[in-house]
Amino acid sequence: MIRTPAAAAGLVKGKQFCGMTMVQHDPQGEILFLHHNGKKLIGEEETSKTRVWTHLQSFVFPENLTSVDTNAGERYEYMTNNYHVRIFGGGIFRDFTMCYGDTAMKSEHYKTTSWDDLPFKDLEDRLHDFAQVARTLDRPSDNQK
Repeated sequence: MIRTPAAAAGLVKGKQFCGMTMVQHDPQGEILFLHHNGKKLIGEEETSKTRVWTHLQSFVFPENLTSVDTNAGERYEYMTNNYHVRIFGGGIFRDFTMCYGDTAMKSEHYKTTSWDDLPFKDLEDRLHDFAQVARTLDRPSDNQK
């Protein structure tokens, strides 16, 4: 079992958060992969300019439970009582039909980190570049017409 609950990557507008991508962890609690489900990557010009990963919102354990090697029962009980997945839409995020996370960013159980502070801060740009290249591969060349 992965002992670190899923985080969310998304946007902050004003003082509100909209998570659109589920962030999964490895058994040591490090980020392993992202499910980019809330807004699909496509190579269209309008989406290539839109970035949806400006912040990462992660669940925070108290200091005595931060290590994944801590008593699993205690970590699980704390997580059961304090980790909540909230799904919402609309409001200032009207362009997105579904968001999840601690919307108001007021809970002591969640930490919101700027995407620019993460070691993989260029990941979304790189993925968009790949999507742009893939889009050109899908077009028939002049020789194929």
